[in-house]
Amino acid sequence: MTVLLCGGRVWDGERFLSADVFVNNGIVEKIEKSISCSADLIYDVSGKTVSAGLVDAHIHMHGVSAVQFATQPELATIPFGVTCAADAWATLGSAEYLDSLAIKTVVFAGVVVKGGRADFDLCEKTLANYGDRAVGVKLAFDESNPEIFDINPLLDVIDFAERKNLSVLIHSTGSPVPMAD
Repeated sequence: MTVLLCGGRVWDGERFLSADVFVNNGIVEKIEKSISCSADLIYDVSGKTVSAGLVDAHIHMHGVSAVQFATQPELATIPFGVTCAADAWATLGSAEYLDSLAIKTVVFAGVVVKGGRADFDLCEKTLANYGDRAVGVKLAFDESNPEIFDINPLLDVIDFAERKNLSVLIHSTGSPVPMAD
């Protein structure tokens, strides 16, 4: 299927352009002024902004908003152009829950700190629960966690993630150690 978006303000990731966009089978083939070709669908997007979907790198899909306030994650994402989001703790919910959402989702499994060291029991269960959806681990490395005394939990998490070929997401507001460390 081919789609032609005409007359929009196109964000190409670096700058805004006044241009048309031609898409062939889901792949953008042309971004230029006044594309003149036939397409299965043609949309006049004058006065609109056209961009690729945006990624929210830190959301809680099945946490406070979804459970306590009955707000679907889509309400915090899609209206703002977000089409992919990373659930940044993910101990609640499941891959099946994420499959029910209208956005693409990935998961960062939370790591608990006990006695000044990272404890991976809950993290391992979360990683197993989400399978390929799990792309990383998250550590709340801040002063709100009284179990963090030094940099050791962070070093534990980095080592764990490297061994499992996962990314690391660090919540570091009010880090208990100097950020240079």
